[in-house]
Amino acid sequence: MPLADTLLAHRKRKGLSQEELAEAARLSLRTVQRIEKGESIPRGFTLQALAAALAIPVEALTTEPDSPAASPPDDNATAEPAANQALSESSPEAICSYIVLMHLSAFGYLVFPGANIALPWFLWHRRKHIPEIREAGRRLLNFQIFWTAVTHGVFLLLLTLQIGLIFAGRPWLILTPIVFLFGMYALHAPLLLYAMWQARRGHFAVLPMGLRLL
Repeated sequence: MPLADTLLAHRKRKGLSQEELAEAARLSLRTVQRIEKGESIPRGFTLQALAAALAIPVEALTTEPDSPAASPPDDNATAEPAANQALSESSPEAICSYIVLMHLSAFGYLVFPGANIALPWFLWHRRKHIPEIREAGRRLLNFQIFWTAVTHGVFLLLLTLQIGLIFAGRPWLILTPIVFLFGMYALHAPLLLYAMWQARRGHFAVLPMGLRLL
């Protein structure tokens, strides 16, 4: 088995995302991604750092990990397509594309308030068994919940104050609530676009977490 596949198998067995492995090994995320894609072969310090982060001997990365017992012949027809589907969903390209899609779905706030939470949550829930998608989805959803609560909470507060001023005969800054709301909406879009661009490059920890609710 190629070293790239062996590393991927050990990482999945430990339940680590690429970001978590890179942090534990004190390597860049790009380095881990290149190794798992077979674009780079780790040697010396890099190989030792990966083995230490996975708590396995260095030799384990150069040999094929133990595989489960073979399934009965009758199950092969159904097991192979399922395995191929799981492998395709876990490939770096598929993960990046899916995380980009989750960020793209957050633009639903432009159509309906709350869609920026509901749509990403639906996509995240479908594939949260994949470590990278689980962590990126949590970060995205926590940020969306925080942004939505702050934006609409402050908007309602400003609107209430404005209505009070109108009844008091002092309609000052009557457009303030609307200006604030549109300003927050306008700032939100570039943040999502930047996060999508970074996700395509394999960087998922871009948006601030806000409150850790998930």
